[in-house]
Amino acid sequence: MAEVADTLQTQLADAVRSSANGDGGWGYLSGKATRLEPTCWALLALTVADRGRADDGRDESALALFAAWQGESGLLSDTPGAFPNFAFNGLAAIAIHPMMSTRHWEPGQSKPGLEALRSAIQAGAGVRFGRSWVSRQDNELAGWPWHDGTSSWVEPTAWCALALKKTAPAPIEASAAARVAEAERMLADRCCHEGGWNYGNSNMLGKELLPYVPTSALALLALQDHPAQPEVVRGLSWLAANWRRESSTLALPLALIAMSVYRESTDEIERSLRACLAAAGPPDNLAARALALYALTGRRHGYAALSL
Repeated sequence: MAEVADTLQTQLADAVRSSANGDGGWGYLSGKATRLEPTCWALLALTVADRGRADDGRDESALALFAAWQGESGLLSDTPGAFPNFAFNGLAAIAIHPMMSTRHWEPGQSKPGLEALRSAIQAGAGVRFGRSWVSRQDNELAGWPWHDGTSSWVEPTAWCALALKKTAPAPIEASAAARVAEAERMLADRCCHEGGWNYGNSNMLGKELLPYVPTSALALLALQDHPAQPEVVRGLSWLAANWRRESSTLALPLALIAMSVYRESTDEIERSLRACLAAAGPPDNLAARALALYALTGRRHGYAALSL
């Protein structure tokens, strides 16, 4: 089994490397414009897969790309004129942090401002509004939106909360701690009745909404430092029982990562992911391709980038 896993990991790593663009980043599809999310996952995955290989300057190229994307607000936008995406800025902070803290920088070398990025993430918040009869939730609690001026959603809230926890200097300053604590309350408030998380609300018009595997995995990663919290216990139990519902190369890797971080059994999830990849080959979606590689190499790196 180890030999099969190593072969699959090698094939995935080759596929991720070969799909890089000339500017040092990755698009969602081979040959398409470089985007923030797939570039972050590729960097996280290849940092481990290529450990011990000769330095090809990939990190420097990617960090220069991030620096070019960073606007005056501190947030990164990979598309001129587009609203910065808070979820992927949180992921970017997580991907950048270890590279920034371990690398020697030459004078004048282009690099993104991690402190500016972290401050911009901290300043972001979903729109607050009063209680409404359409859903049972506290709308005064602000997590993070996908972009400014919109409501809080589970995925950007999870990524941004995890990013502040991972990258803030210790001890975390009071303002950052307060921002994280409110986001944690928002995630707890949005937990579905049966456990796990939907994309936004847990209920609407008197109906309980279904949880999903990717959103539940991300919320659990954001709340991993509160393992005894009732919503975390329910969410982890739901994910353990229901990860098979979504056998995709997006859902399975995230389930594998989240369950591993909580030190739950993941052998069956890993077998399912390997079977999915063996049957269909590396995903065309390069973010999913790199995510699968990062998930399958977890025994080597312990998911350190996403662990608290």
